[in-house]
Order: sequence, then C-alpha cells, then structure tokens
Amino acid sequence: MTPLRQARDDRGWTKAKLVHLIEVCAKTKGVKLNKTTSSLSREVSYWESGQRSPQEPVASLLCNVYGKSALELGLNPTPDQARSDVGLIYSPSLLAAVESLTKLAVFDETRHTSVLNGSYSVDALNAACMDWLFRESRYESTDGRITEADVLEVRSAAQMFDSLDRTIGGETQRLLAVRFVRERLAPRLSVAGTDPASRALFTAAAILCEVIGWMAYDAERHSVAQRYFVQALRLAKDADEPAYGAYVLATMAHQALYLHRPDQALRFALAARSNVHVSTVPIVATEATLMAAQAYARLGNETDCRAMILDAERLFAQVGAASTPEWASHWTDAVFATYVGVSWVDMGKPHEAYAPLKLAWNAAQGHPRRQVYSTGQLAKVAVLNGDIEQAAGLGLAAVESSNKQASQRSLQVIREVDVQLKRYAKQPQVRDFRERARLLLAG
Repeated sequence: MTPLRQARDDRGWTKAKLVHLIEVCAKTKGVKLNKTTSSLSREVSYWESGQRSPQEPVASLLCNVYGKSALELGLNPTPDQARSDVGLIYSPSLLAAVESLTKLAVFDETRHTSVLNGSYSVDALNAACMDWLFRESRYESTDGRITEADVLEVRSAAQMFDSLDRTIGGETQRLLAVRFVRERLAPRLSVAGTDPASRALFTAAAILCEVIGWMAYDAERHSVAQRYFVQALRLAKDADEPAYGAYVLATMAHQALYLHRPDQALRFALAARSNVHVSTVPIVATEATLMAAQAYARLGNETDCRAMILDAERLFAQVGAASTPEWASHWTDAVFATYVGVSWVDMGKPHEAYAPLKLAWNAAQGHPRRQVYSTGQLAKVAVLNGDIEQAAGLGLAAVESSNKQASQRSLQVIREVDVQLKRYAKQPQVRDFRERARLLLAG
C-alpha cells in the first residue's frame, strides 16, 4: 500500500471526501485546479496506486489536507525519477544519499517495475565498491537533532526484522521494514550531523539496509537486494565503520556466488580483505576470506581455495567475544563450518566436506532455513559418495524443513538436490523425493 493510500485509510475517508477536501483547500488558498471533480477522482486512483505522482499545485494541497510532509506522503519522487539506477548510485554527499534511500524505499513500497523487475547490475556494484574504497564522505550542515532513543529505535527494528528473516523467510515482512525506512529512518537521517549519536544512527541504518537487502535476496529479488546493499555500504562510510563496510562487501560476494558469478564474488571478497581496518575485527576478515575460498572453489582453483581456508582458520582462531561486534554475533563454529564444507562440496571433495557440514547440520536444529541448507549440502555429499538412497532421504528431510518457512533460497536448495538426483529417478527413494519436491515447488 502506498503512503498516500495509507494516509486516507488511516482517516477512514472515502475517495469522494478526499477530492472534496482538496477542492475546498484549493478554493481557500486561491489555487486554480483546472480539473473537474470526476477527473480529480480518477487521478487520485492513479496517485494512490503509485502509477503516477501528483504534480504542483495538487501535491502541496495534499500535504495541507493530510497535515503531512511530501516525504511522509511519498510525494518527493516522480515517475521519471524511477530510473533503473535508483538506489544503485553511491552518492557523494550525505543529503544525496538520504534522498537516494528515500526514493528507493518509496519505489520499492509502491512496487515500481523499474526497481522490482530490474536486473542484477555488476557495473553498478563495482562502481560502488570503488567509491567505498577511495571516496570520502561529504557532510552538509545540519542541526543534528539525533538522540539515543532514535538510535535505539532503528537498532531494535533492524534486530526484529533480522530475526523475522531468519525464522520465517525474507519476503513476508520486508515491505513493513521498507515502510519503517521511509517513515521513521529517512526523516532522521536528513537531520543527522557528525556528532556521536548521528554516527551511531548511521551504523544502525546501514545494518537495517543490509537486513532488508538480505530479505530481498532470500525472496530472489536480487535487483532490489543489491540496491539496499549499496545503501548499507554508503551509510557505513558515514558511520565511519570501515569494518562494517567490508562486512557488506562480503555479503555482496555471497549474493554473487548465489547468482553463479564467482569472478565477481572474488573481487568483492578480496576488496573486503584489503581494507586495513578489517584486521581489527577478525570475524569480518574471516568471512571475507571464506568468501574468497568459495569463489576459488567455484573457479576450480583448488590451490588458492585451500590456502584461503587455512588463512580463515588462522583468523577465526583470533575471534573472541570482545572483538566481535553485535552485528556479527550470529557467527559461530557452525557458520564457519558451513562455509568450509560448501567450499569442499564445490571442489568435489566429499570426504573433506562431510565433517564440517555434519557439524553445521547438528547446530541447525530449530532453525528451518539453516536446516534446509545444511541438509541439502549433505545430500550433495552423499551423491558425490555414490550413496543415492541416503541422498534421497536427506532431500526428503530438506523438503520437510522447507515447508516451515517462506524462503525462495530454501526452495533453490531443493531444486539443486533434485537436479543432482534426476539421473537416478527410477530408484524408489529418489522417486518419492522428486514427487514431494515437485509438490513443494509447484505450491
């Protein structure tokens, strides 16, 4: 639902009442509308559906009628501004970055096709990566009215949406998170300064944007996801959090691997590793190194894959509670084992892959998406070992776990196992798995 439609619903107004109030407001202010009542009513339908944006003087009249700002009503952007690069540009100034995030949230919430149906842009991500590495932030003068309560609200929202994403899947609550960005976060960012509270707000905002990116990624809306990752990268710069920026780059590497772009994933992972500040946060260096290992595995480079795994083990040994930020608190031995195991699966090394993936599987109980992923990887190991009956049984277990959530990434795991077992379709256990998988994927 668009902000404009939400404002009318909140007041319980009919469309006819809104049109009447616009006409009354125009008459009071001496504004000539040049529209009949019936044509204005039709225009309201277009505005509220997001197909068009009201132009002046009607936009100002709407703000007066509702007692809200243009930003609160989502009136700032116009359709011609919904270009394919909205949210993909790494803005040089803070105010430009806030404007970019606001437009992205508005167009995302209204499901504008230029955002929702865009393609994954490698060039845009490469440019953002270079800007993050070498460009400094530029602050305009603001009044900096940010409080600790503001920061706490955004931080709490990020934690809540992250939990929902991990528990039930990304798309279910994503638009609620986007609405929070538009209504609660963007207005605060527009008055943030260079004081400690403002920098803490930038950190919380970057984390929230990355979470929304993950939610879109989980729903396989990859064009949407990469836009929020770019915004997270940009806000990490304003927060003066280079380690978090590197962490976002590792996330971008993760997405690139999922989209079968190991060369691109390797660039992001190595860029994250190259940041001098990453050494102060070992968990970030660990993840970036594991992303590089997996990229090398996909590229068939076993030598460099092994070297990166060994380096990741060295780095992970340095990780402690004191050195791990809250935004990386989900990192455990099981997460580390998952990345290592998947690298060995991709290299076709089932004996090396089994132990870490079994550890990850044991730790995943009670976490449906992790269960699906670790079970699916163990099924691949079984196929590599020639144990087709076990692979089919694991595939069935993954299907059962997938039924507990709404995650497109989990469904992709089922598809991958199905492809690997297709040549054994005549075996009864495989036939049972494929039938269950077909019903799940069709639903």
